[in-house]
Amino acid sequence: MNNKVFNKLERDLEDKGKSAGTVREYYLSIRKLEDYFKGADLTKLTDEDLKEYAEYLINEGYSKTAYNSRIAAVRYLYTKVLKKRIHLEKIPFQRVRELNKK
Repeated sequence: MNNKVFNKLERDLEDKGKSAGTVREYYLSIRKLEDYFKGADLTKLTDEDLKEYAEYLINEGYSKTAYNSRIAAVRYLYTKVLKKRIHLEKIPFQRVRELNKK
């Protein structure tokens, strides 16, 4: 089942003109999500599952940039590709401090 999800994700990103790097990054990010849930059907994950995954990323010490990249891929998959309503406030982005320019 998840192979169809991955194919749909790749096709959607390519149709939107995303770079090969973006396609690869989103694909790998969603693979990590699948791995976390041990191959569970991605179309059946709940808001609470996604919140749990976001908390896992934080607890594992992912940088804010890496966390945000993974969450962007998750949001894209569920809202744009699968057209599922998820409560985005339950999986917020983290603020990345901007470096002061001198």
